[in-house]
Amino acid sequence: MKEKCLLKNENGSVMVLALIMLALLTLLGIAATTTSTIEIQVAGNERLYKENFYRAEAAVMENAQRIKDGGPEMKNSSNFPGWLHIESNLPDPDDITNPDNWTDGTGAFPEVSQVSIDPNTRLLAVFEGLVTSLDMDKSTKVYSYSIYGRCLRNNGLVMIRAGYRKRL
Repeated sequence: MKEKCLLKNENGSVMVLALIMLALLTLLGIAATTTSTIEIQVAGNERLYKENFYRAEAAVMENAQRIKDGGPEMKNSSNFPGWLHIESNLPDPDDITNPDNWTDGTGAFPEVSQVSIDPNTRLLAVFEGLVTSLDMDKSTKVYSYSIYGRCLRNNGLVMIRAGYRKRL
């Protein structure tokens, strides 16, 4: 009888090596799929943030245009339009996240007749008072405002604040 040595028998070693390589390639494919899924989520969140940012910025610009176009009612704080808050009548000036302080431009405040660009976008303008003019030649009044824009879509909240001054 002939004795066989198991350590010298190489039959099937290619199969074992192929299975190890297949397992490694499978793990590499799973890692690549997971990475690409995360990258797609990051890109989607960034797109959502940019959309909300630009909508909030548009609300700020809309408020600035309303103040710029404001007529004689803007000269007397007792006749300010309903969408414009005065610091003293704002329920909680430090809490601008309070939805009661915001308007969507569609009638949340009865005096507002203009329609905002988006139902998820809110406007807030606060009259801060008179500011001293640095112009020595003229005695004009400069009114200071804080203008806020907010957009809340798909659980993405963006708020923008801008200062605005108007000489009357």
